[in-house]
Amino acid sequence: MKKNYVVLIIAFVVLLFIPFDWSKAQNYNRRQVISKIRNYDAKRKRALKNGDHKTAISLSWQIAESYHLIKQTGLMVRYYERAIYAAEKQNDKLLEARSHEKLGDKYEIPDFFTKKNKQYKEAAELYNEINEFEKQGNVLRKIVKITHKERDYENLISTAETLLSKKDTFQITRQDRINLSTVLMEAHTKQGSEEKIKLFELMWEQAQTEKPDPRDKKRELAETMKIDPMLLSQRELEFLRTQKRELTLDIDSQKYVIERQGLELQLQTLDLKIKESDRQRQEANAKKQKAEAETQRAEAKAQRATNNQYLIGLIGGGIVLILSVVAFVQKFNSNRKLSSKNKEIELERQKSDTLLLNILPEETAQELKETGHAQPHSYELVTVLFTDFKGFTQISEKLSPEELVKKLEYCFTEFDKICDANNLEKIKTIGDAYMCAGGVPVANASNPKDAVNAGLEMQKFMAKWKTTQEKLGEPTFELRLGIHTGSVVAGVIGKNKFAYDIWGDTVNLAARMESSGQIGKVNISETTYKHVKNDFECEHRGKIIAKNKGEIDMYFVESVIN
Repeated sequence: MKKNYVVLIIAFVVLLFIPFDWSKAQNYNRRQVISKIRNYDAKRKRALKNGDHKTAISLSWQIAESYHLIKQTGLMVRYYERAIYAAEKQNDKLLEARSHEKLGDKYEIPDFFTKKNKQYKEAAELYNEINEFEKQGNVLRKIVKITHKERDYENLISTAETLLSKKDTFQITRQDRINLSTVLMEAHTKQGSEEKIKLFELMWEQAQTEKPDPRDKKRELAETMKIDPMLLSQRELEFLRTQKRELTLDIDSQKYVIERQGLELQLQTLDLKIKESDRQRQEANAKKQKAEAETQRAEAKAQRATNNQYLIGLIGGGIVLILSVVAFVQKFNSNRKLSSKNKEIELERQKSDTLLLNILPEETAQELKETGHAQPHSYELVTVLFTDFKGFTQISEKLSPEELVKKLEYCFTEFDKICDANNLEKIKTIGDAYMCAGGVPVANASNPKDAVNAGLEMQKFMAKWKTTQEKLGEPTFELRLGIHTGSVVAGVIGKNKFAYDIWGDTVNLAARMESSGQIGKVNISETTYKHVKNDFECEHRGKIIAKNKGEIDMYFVESVIN
């Protein structure tokens, strides 16, 4: 008996003090994940180039999930936003809403409550526009859950009451009404609305008396099996229901067989115990009279020894237990402080990563983090695009600095989206000039076509924006745009204020294409024309004099060849 107590106490102490690094249990191989991400991104770009936007959006989701796996929040958000922009461009509101919802699911609270809530609201509005009311209801339930957790009672009340006011539209079940009534009673208690409290208390009581709703079981089964309802057809849903019924019947049958076998086993064991007890009783009675006195003395002696062993074991175990608890509490407090510090460090690291990606391309930023420097590289085939606003100086005299910057920001933000969609890298803005390039930092052969597509989209956007501004009586910009293809050197130089840039005569020629262009036109050089002549209808302008470059053949891009 004493040995057993000692072994248990030693085992408890050893388990208590054996260090277990939980972080290593989830230490994913970052290089393998990054390699997988690059593979996904290459497939995403090919899908965009082939016009397969649904595949591109799906791959953007996978890339975002991978970045979430290695806690790269900035990159995760960037690829979900790419999926949103691609869906918005194709006017696919279902995929756009799903992208918003997925991004909202990944934001953690309380640190990103506002962003999480915003994404859910965007998703709910889009589902409503396309009459996907059941999906809208699911998102609204998520909003109720997070606002209740963060005690944001104002948003909680409006969202929960919206769900209850359209029970049939949003497929509100009996359990939903119980849950929503409960949180609404709590919210109105905090706000002191007695009338509302009574109303939802009555609703709660009515829901409690109703029969169970089969939709609750269906939802519970879908959540248990981790099935996305968006991916289930009606036929698949019916198959799952049939499988569930068969599984339930099979489990009930097995339970009955197991219970019956258990009862039979218990009866057999009981019978053996009775027989063994009778045999032992007979033997004891036979020896009782002969050894009664000796047995009593032996029992008394054994009892005293046992009591002493128990006492020693309890005292020793108590001392060890007290010391173990003290050590555990100290270790727990230390780990909690360390976890809090690690969380703060992780948040700051995510902020710095996001800031770095707004300054440098993703590949250059990764190289800078891994090696401590980014080596400039030469590229043989790069297409550079320049834009400039005509009449910017005159318009700036009519507007306040704040209004002027707001208009510039609106136009340049749209240019950023167009560059992202066409695989171009934004290089910089200088005043009202915008510069981007294709084929850097990752070389490719499609950059002349990508740049021309982007130029046409920019001019199309500016024409639409100009019409809107004129209807409002607001001043507007007009855009000159030039493109040239050639070789450049690209990278980051210097030690302070890192900035990714490109150098070479190709940059100067692209600037001359812009200054020699016309409003609303995409002006390209002869070199670029040779790369895209089979993809676009172009008008030859002849030889045009360019500053410091002499006469250069130039072309206007008119349209895409179908």
